[in-house]
Amino acid sequence: MKKKIDLGITVEDVLKFFWLAKENGWASGKVDVKKDRFNPNLKRIVFQKERFFYQDKYWVTPVSNSSAGTTTILFLYNRIWIPVWWMSYGGEYPKEVIPFLKEALMENIRLKQFKGGRGRCFFENSNYPDLTYLNGDTGDFSSFRGRESIYKGFNISSTKKELGFHTYQGMSLI
Repeated sequence: MKKKIDLGITVEDVLKFFWLAKENGWASGKVDVKKDRFNPNLKRIVFQKERFFYQDKYWVTPVSNSSAGTTTILFLYNRIWIPVWWMSYGGEYPKEVIPFLKEALMENIRLKQFKGGRGRCFFENSNYPDLTYLNGDTGDFSSFRGRESIYKGFNISSTKKELGFHTYQGMSLI
């Protein structure tokens, strides 16, 4: 059995950094999404503060609205980056719902309520009166999985249509 290292941090420390990184991440619009120099379909967002490093890498495909990625938080210990939290996600959204998706995600980031690292369970916004965001998550920051969706016409059950979704899962590694 391997001897475990005490990094001197807690899951709560990682969660605190998670919120800071998300406040400066993709949904915020504050960050430059970097394209990979070898493959323009691979995007990368990074954020660092002191000994914590956040990396969100995701693939987009030119043949559909699908994307998939991973988010990892690393901690610098004895000059080595140790992974301390991880998440994977994938699904598809049409471009026209992305601004609404970003608002749904930012609402939960502002509230700092962990729901699988995504948005609240239910979100609507008067700027998008025909769209509804739903997120069904299980677990907490230490271990979770779920599925989010955006619907058009959700409040009129006979015409409700799912426009896109993402599934996700992740866990603490400490």
